[in-house]
Amino acid sequence: MLKKLLKSLFSRLYNSSNFHIYCLMSRFIHLRKNFSLNGFRYKYQCFDSINSHVDTNIPKLAWVAELMDGKANFTLGSEVERSNAMIFEGVWYGDYRDSSPTDSDVVFGSGAEIVNGRLIFVTPKHNLESLFVLVNNKTGHSYVSNSFNYLFVRAGINTSSKFFKAFSTIIQDSASASAEIGVDRYERIIHRDEHWTMYRMTYYNFSVSRNGLIKSHWQKPRYEYRDYESYKQYLESTIQSIAANAQSPHRKKQKYKLLSSISKGYDSPAVSVLAKSAGLKQSVTLDIAVYDFNDSGQQIAKKLGLEVNKCEHILSNNINNLNTEFDVRLKKKAYEFIACDGIGDDVAFLGFEKYLKSKLYCSGTYGDVVWSKKRNIRPAFSKQVFEKSLTEFRLRVGFVNMPVIAIGARFGSALGRISVSEEMNHYSIGGDYDRPIPRRLVETAGVPRDYFGMQKSASSPMILNNRELFSEACEYVMQRYL
Repeated sequence: MLKKLLKSLFSRLYNSSNFHIYCLMSRFIHLRKNFSLNGFRYKYQCFDSINSHVDTNIPKLAWVAELMDGKANFTLGSEVERSNAMIFEGVWYGDYRDSSPTDSDVVFGSGAEIVNGRLIFVTPKHNLESLFVLVNNKTGHSYVSNSFNYLFVRAGINTSSKFFKAFSTIIQDSASASAEIGVDRYERIIHRDEHWTMYRMTYYNFSVSRNGLIKSHWQKPRYEYRDYESYKQYLESTIQSIAANAQSPHRKKQKYKLLSSISKGYDSPAVSVLAKSAGLKQSVTLDIAVYDFNDSGQQIAKKLGLEVNKCEHILSNNINNLNTEFDVRLKKKAYEFIACDGIGDDVAFLGFEKYLKSKLYCSGTYGDVVWSKKRNIRPAFSKQVFEKSLTEFRLRVGFVNMPVIAIGARFGSALGRISVSEEMNHYSIGGDYDRPIPRRLVETAGVPRDYFGMQKSASSPMILNNRELFSEACEYVMQRYL
């Protein structure tokens, strides 16, 4: 009985609408998670520089680190930025030359940096993508990568091995469970046997010891807004900083231009409005009808003054059922979306491929989580179980995924208070599909009320046989890393 009461109290404190209480509980959970991974045994390794070389045969933005005998050797795709102290694929909040991704709480992409002699791995600051760590339990020999397929190749683990077969049966359920519980409380270990341990490291930066132990580094969230206007200004200034980082003249490998997608929903039009303040000029939309509802955002994009490119859906231009098995004709196209820790639903991005190269893609992901009209929004990006299948496609094509709504959303209660506040009443239309924050953003940008957010729709396929295809999909993708 006492255990049940303590658990209930703990949950109430963690989900508190008080920012300081949430931070305290988040910090406590983080310490407990670290202790469960390594107890008091963790010892930092010291590094003077990063040893790296480029492999032009692997996907452009892929990278792997091999940690052995106190040394770290990195293999990088052709568009991964590198220096003596840092490797990185992506962007962050702050000046590219004068700031550090390890210090930023807004990071889209991943990498590693030496800070005070310690090698810190930098994760995306959301839970749509993660870094993966594979450790040899006997030797402590460790690999870190933004692709678990790359880890398997480097460790010599193939799809017929005992470890991979066990991994393949739990990866998707593990990813969904981790997404639902949020970036504080998720389970770090995906699978362990007598030889290997595979970790998923999400949101928090981390380091790896000489004997393969992992230490995650807690980071306090920024909370710089109290009402709609300050929230909007916060988002716009942050996006502007990120866009400047993406176009920095100090980048040696690749610069990234803004691109958004637009549908007739709430989130993508609102994100496009915000990104316009940072120079967004181009958008893409799927020119399809799903269940007899045309979700094309072409009309909205024109109202916003954006160039819009109409793209085809992988299934057809008129879809009566998004739940489908992918047959011989379709499955090879979907392999790189299935060989991730998501469910393959991002396969619809194939229609955007020719526009995505060298882009900073602004997505409307997380609108369902943090922009809905409800006061009690759980922290730490809880409940986002879709849109986790983009990694291998993104690394190959060469673009950065920026889920704009993740910015400043780790402490969700702040946004819940704005959504239900009196100042937002005019932008609340009632019903189950009601999101005052994005409605105000889009309407005040000049888009008529009945152009968007009137009907909940979807365009991402549900691949019914994705589990059956997982092993062959991974085998196909692994060929890129040989």
